[in-house]
Amino acid sequence: MSDESKPAMNLSKITVTQKSGIGIGRFFQRVQQFFTKEADPHEIKLIGRIHELQVTANQVLVDLIAFKNDVEAAIDPYLFSLICNVVDPMIKEIATFQKICEHEESATVQVKTYHRYVEWLEKARKWAELKAQIHQPHIIEQATSSHIVQEFLTRIARDIKILLDYLDHTLNSFELDDTFKDILRAQITPRIEPQLHLLSNLKEAPCNVSLDALINWRYEADRQRERCFSETLHIIDAFANEFNPSKSSEVNAASEHETEILVQLALLEEQMALLAADVDGLHDGDEKGAKQLFSTLESLEADIHSLNSDLLLPPDLFDRVQQIIETLAALREKILM
Repeated sequence: MSDESKPAMNLSKITVTQKSGIGIGRFFQRVQQFFTKEADPHEIKLIGRIHELQVTANQVLVDLIAFKNDVEAAIDPYLFSLICNVVDPMIKEIATFQKICEHEESATVQVKTYHRYVEWLEKARKWAELKAQIHQPHIIEQATSSHIVQEFLTRIARDIKILLDYLDHTLNSFELDDTFKDILRAQITPRIEPQLHLLSNLKEAPCNVSLDALINWRYEADRQRERCFSETLHIIDAFANEFNPSKSSEVNAASEHETEILVQLALLEEQMALLAADVDGLHDGDEKGAKQLFSTLESLEADIHSLNSDLLLPPDLFDRVQQIIETLAALREKILM
């Protein structure tokens, strides 16, 4: 059984005290000192936006801690331990943002920090708002169950995309014409279809079950997910070695880094799709919304340009990276219109 399914163990209760208030005060003093450094107009605007988010995030953090403290007495230790598995990382994450602001000054890092604050606020608010429902344990349990299922479904969808991307990348690494690549794809597809089918079936989460049963399902399903993912990668690598034995050592050495690149691309494309939807829904005259979307855009641009500068970026993934860059450029124009 996973760690999440075990009863709560000496989880320290986080409270807001005068001491923590002093820490927050020092934090804002340091941020203000950071803001006084010379910067170009764009950086000054970005720093100001980060500061606004820090103020908002601080209040949400207080609400989140209050929710955690109050809900502990209202629910059983088992459910509380599951909530801590979600909430505690959020609380610690803010400290990470603080250190970044204190020690990093580059515009790229600032953009990433802004984007991370926005994402954090979206997640943290949902849990902080549950404070009003602490006397209705079934609502807290439903929120926890929904989080567990949604997080797992996201993993499955991402795994399948990465595996299919890795297959495309492997085939493109062969210096062959498209017709022969299609022949190779037809040969390898039956070998990986069983694993992909198993992965897809894992998305069928049980309905109307207890939280304990859901945790057990997720634990077993996660083990199967990891096994299917690893086996599929192995099948693709073995096929590449079988087709071109002389490059087997090169394939094995490069596969780990290439898989990491594919994971990054998958995440960027997911975030870009969400940004595109938000841009399409942006109302004329919504300057605040436009600024937030523009900051998100800049964060994605920083990530993709970093990936584009990777000297080990495989040639067949170069076009995909360029497509993301072009799409982000088009979104930039739409936001600035």
